[in-house]
Amino acid sequence: MSDLSIPESYLEQITENYISESKVNDILQHYDDEYDEGVVFPAKNDVFKALELTKFEAVRVVILGQDPYPNAENAMGLAFSSRSKVRPPSLKNIIKELKCEYNSFQDNGGNDLSYWANQGVLLLNTILTFKPSESDPKKNLHKSDKKKWEDITDAIIRALDDYSKKERKPIVFMLWGEDACITGCRTLLPKSNEYRLVLTATHPSEQGKREDSRCAKKFEDCGHFKKANDFLVKYGVPPIDWSVINLEECKRLLQDKLLILEHCWGSQENVVKLIEECKNLLDSNKPDNIKICIDILYREFENHFKDGELLSKMSDLIKDYKIARLTPKDFTSK
Repeated sequence: MSDLSIPESYLEQITENYISESKVNDILQHYDDEYDEGVVFPAKNDVFKALELTKFEAVRVVILGQDPYPNAENAMGLAFSSRSKVRPPSLKNIIKELKCEYNSFQDNGGNDLSYWANQGVLLLNTILTFKPSESDPKKNLHKSDKKKWEDITDAIIRALDDYSKKERKPIVFMLWGEDACITGCRTLLPKSNEYRLVLTATHPSEQGKREDSRCAKKFEDCGHFKKANDFLVKYGVPPIDWSVINLEECKRLLQDKLLILEHCWGSQENVVKLIEECKNLLDSNKPDNIKICIDILYREFENHFKDGELLSKMSDLIKDYKIARLTPKDFTSK
């Protein structure tokens, strides 16, 4: 039996209509054996990190790349994310694009995109492992049998798209690079979905600065982050906070959001209890509790979005990407 296992929230969805469980097991066993036979990235317990951090029902945005980084320092199971202190070229260009789209974007030097994943951004690659060639460490031998991984990642994309349509929940697909664009054409174009936005661009690497006929638009100046948030807000869903932050910065941003709730709806008994619960979670300083706090706050903000209350108070601020850094005085000054 394979040590690799797909998180239950995804496995149930993809094996219902898109791929058989026996085929999934065969694929996972194949790659499990690859780990026993040589060097493979990321670490085995990180292969499905993206699916673990972003539950199926919570996905609002899918960022689709090609394959993991070719070394242990960077590969962590989240597309484009890195635990290394040295920022990879692709992530450098992603941060550069964010700075162009949002004047208020603050770069604190972090490279871990887990904060995005915790908000519903699925950081997925079309191929989930990298086996370096002995002659060329930057060549991924798993690309030669990529169909195996693509059977699973295609099923995930199709299932997410169909779930979005069925539940009338907006979803944004950002397809970066030739492999991702081809996957999008194969999985998304055959079906219509008014709740889906597909954005394509070249890969955000140095090579991705040039035009690519399959992707139509180069990554530089693609505007994907703002377009994604505009689409989510259009359907009454809170936008993504695209900050690239560490744990302490994450706590600070969440405390800002608590101040927003306290100022706008602090007279409501249920909100008072919620604020107290979140403060206790943040005081624990445990990453898992901070993730719980993010989930609680997302649901609460989503409720106010549905009521139209939050949108009317914050529409201008959302457009200018100040939502994560507000304090009560921001409302009184409006």
